[in-house]
Amino acid sequence: PYNVTGIAGDASVTLSWTIATTKPALTHTVQQSGDDGVTWTTSVATILTASTAIISGLTNGTRYRFRVASVTASGPTAYSASSNLIQPLGTPGVPTNARAVLESGQLVIYWDAPATTGGATLDELSYVVQFGVNGSSITWQTMGSPVSSRLFTPASGLVCGSVYRFRVAAQSALAISSYSTQSATYTAPTSAPGAVRNLSATPLGGGASLAWVAPLATGCAAPSAYRIWHNTNPTAAKTLWGDVDASLTSASVSGLTNGTAYYLYVAGVNTAGAGPIVQVGPITPAGSGLAAPAELEAFGTANGGSIWLYCRLRNTFSTILLTEG
Repeated sequence: PYNVTGIAGDASVTLSWTIATTKPALTHTVQQSGDDGVTWTTSVATILTASTAIISGLTNGTRYRFRVASVTASGPTAYSASSNLIQPLGTPGVPTNARAVLESGQLVIYWDAPATTGGATLDELSYVVQFGVNGSSITWQTMGSPVSSRLFTPASGLVCGSVYRFRVAAQSALAISSYSTQSATYTAPTSAPGAVRNLSATPLGGGASLAWVAPLATGCAAPSAYRIWHNTNPTAAKTLWGDVDASLTSASVSGLTNGTAYYLYVAGVNTAGAGPIVQVGPITPAGSGLAAPAELEAFGTANGGSIWLYCRLRNTFSTILLTEG
């Protein structure tokens, strides 16, 4: 026989080979070596076909080589060349003490390694982390790819403010364990937004126009709205004007008194509260009366005992009666 290959299992290997066609084989003999071919012993083999067998009674974690001889009517043939190293493995034990901890603003999931490894070393195990929204019936979702270390920092997938549980399974090259007991509940944090940027204000009649740039922070620190206040003294209590949607970065503030100087304030808000409050001002809302003309030209002469002037203001014409009689 030649071309001996195998598929590892739990304390077993499924072996296959190619048989020579010159002498029909009555049966086959399999040998195994657990010391890389130094010594050989006859395997406990269940011959399935003329070219396959299941080898049992192996030690998980040991790397074996195998070789096969055919038994013909003339006697046994020479043994084949040996297979590559094949390592049977069992199912790892279950990890314990799964727990979620917030460290330096990042979620880290810890667990303790299983007491048994199925023959693999601890370094050969990987771990599958799952999360689910806490409740009487949890739908579990796998969080990313299996990880090799015993801690895990998810990059995404959690909803800010939601309550979760976690569980962990150990995985060898051949099998995966049952999942650990669920962790204690963990609430995904929501951070207050950062400060709005480049806040500016333009006076209007009875109000002001505000504009700003959204905070840099996103994710769980993203604002769900912007809150606006005003007052006439920056050291006095602020009067709440109202909120505008987070999709907006401007607002027209109304209800202010013309001729009064105001300070205006804007902060991003979400379920964690308000971010830093940014101030602009003072600004003074303008009245709606006629402003001084930017350009004045007089036309015509006395008309019915009156003098008329025509003035141009902001590209429109207005008339002002200056004197009469």
